[in-house]
This record gives sequence, C-alpha cells and structure tokens, in this order.
Amino acid sequence: MRLEEMFSTHYESLNASDKHIWNYVGNNKALCSGLSIEEVAERCNVSRSTIMRFAQKLGLTGYSELKTYLRWETTEFARDPADYLQTICDKTIKAIERFRDMDMTQICRLFHEANRVFVYGTGSIQRAAAGEFKRMFLSLDILVENITGEGEFQRELSFMDRNDVVLIISKKGNSNFIKDIVIQLKSKGVRVISLTFSGDNTLANMSDYQLFLSPETVSIKDDMMFESLSLIFSVIEILCIKCIQYMGDIYL
Repeated sequence: MRLEEMFSTHYESLNASDKHIWNYVGNNKALCSGLSIEEVAERCNVSRSTIMRFAQKLGLTGYSELKTYLRWETTEFARDPADYLQTICDKTIKAIERFRDMDMTQICRLFHEANRVFVYGTGSIQRAAAGEFKRMFLSLDILVENITGEGEFQRELSFMDRNDVVLIISKKGNSNFIKDIVIQLKSKGVRVISLTFSGDNTLANMSDYQLFLSPETVSIKDDMMFESLSLIFSVIEILCIKCIQYMGDIYL
C-alpha cells in the first residue's frame, strides 16, 4: 500500500497537524527520505512525538518505517515496466473496495432531501465525470444541474440557498476560484460535497462531506508520467448505486 492510500484510508482519524505534516512530507518524499525525525519535525514546526504519532496513525510502526516507504516510493519507478499494469490494477481494485464499503448514508440523504442538486467539474476529466453524475442520477428522478464554467457558477450562485446541494469535482482543489466560491456557498448555507484527488486540499477541508481518491502515477520515461484517472467514474457510479439503495430502503 502506498502512503497516499494510507493517508486516504486513515483520513478521518487525522487532525490538522497530521494533515500539515502530510502536506510537507507528501510533496517532498525524496528529501524527507534522507532526513531524521528531528529534521522533519523542525521543517513542519511540530514536535518529534507529533511526527511519530502521525506515522502510527497511518498504520506504521513509527518514523523508521515511514522513511522506508519514502525511500521505496522515490525509487520504485526504476522497476520493470511490466509491473505498471499490475500496480494500477491493484490500486484501482483496492480503491473500489474502499468506496464500496464506505458509509455514504449522509451524502445520499442530502441528495434525496435537496431542493436542487448541482455538480461542477474543474477540468476536462472532472467535467466528464460531472456529466456522468447528471446522467446517472436521472435514474433516481433527480434532475442535476451541471455547471460548466466559472461564470455560470457565479450566476447560479445568486439563486442558491440552504436547501441546495453542490458536488464539486476537482483534482487538486486549491484554486482561488474554488476557495472563493465555497466561501460564498457556505455563507448561504448551501451544503458542499467534494470529490478530489487527495484528502488534504482547500476544497476538501472546507466541504461538508469529502470523497477523495489517490490516482496511481507511474513514470514511463524520465519526461513522461502516466496517471490513471478512470477511478473517478467508478466512484461516481458507486455513489449513484448507494443512493439507489438508500432511497429503496426508505420506500420499502
């Protein structure tokens, strides 16, 4: 299991300090793999014991094992290319199983009770996923309004109220536009659900409910990276099926 997956799996048990540590370590794996626990603590402005507890919250025995994972993940791309397919398939299967077993009751209740449901994707893949979300939810007799641009979002925002729900699909979730729009949504009492590609970002931290995944990225060549993004559509499908189950349970 990669560190990103450990972070996602244990996200609910992590506090603000843990997420701050991950933000630094996750973005500086090669550097941190050669640092002592005291050096990492100093760079993160936390105590040595806080770093130790962070590693243990990820399911590791301590900082030494965390460093082992950091070294492995910063050198693993020298492996045989034949391993790429197995790695991506294994990661996708584990992620699907995690979302299959996830309790989404509160999210399904929001969609069911909302006056209006909106969806917004920030990039081409995210917009495609938003379109699939709208299409799938028609089977629930829920008409989803798909917002396709920033200007349209600003216009729609003026008509939203506390009875509405917005699903925002974003890769990084850290743009100034997303931050500003979520602040405005929250000020109007609109519930926000986020689907992002990592758990520690502005959008996820500001949302009422967070769904996140960690797509597998492999280095094909020195200047070529491959990132598997198909999982986002599987998550949308699982969410829809869970809503079908939720509504079926209500009316039985």
